[in-house]
Amino acid sequence: TTPTTDWRWLLISSPHSSTTWDLVHTSATAAGVLGLCLVVTMHARSRLYLPLVATGSMTLTLYTAHVLALANGSPLLLTDNRLQLWIGHVITAMVIATFWRTQLGRGPLEGLAAQIDRAARRQVEGRSPRGR
Repeated sequence: TTPTTDWRWLLISSPHSSTTWDLVHTSATAAGVLGLCLVVTMHARSRLYLPLVATGSMTLTLYTAHVLALANGSPLLLTDNRLQLWIGHVITAMVIATFWRTQLGRGPLEGLAAQIDRAARRQVEGRSPRGR
């Protein structure tokens, strides 16, 4: 956390400091990456970026699988090399997501979250959850 002893700490641009400049940098970087992705998708064939789209559409499922795969004692921790582990996780996530998206549609946890959302919405609207 940023120290509160002196206001000048707010002028620091240090990663994860939550200062104004850190937030400006983080927001600008995110906007730049999004803009670049939009430009690429406008000019590339959709099959070229399908793995990225599929992976982005299943973030809850893939993140949950990633956390479980990194749990202590997991049989999926096949290497101590962090770069190899990262590459393995990224490639595995993209392959699984591409297959799932093209063959089955929405990710399993995304589907569950959508069902819960619909049930909650019906309750708030005053309808029975078994209505539709």
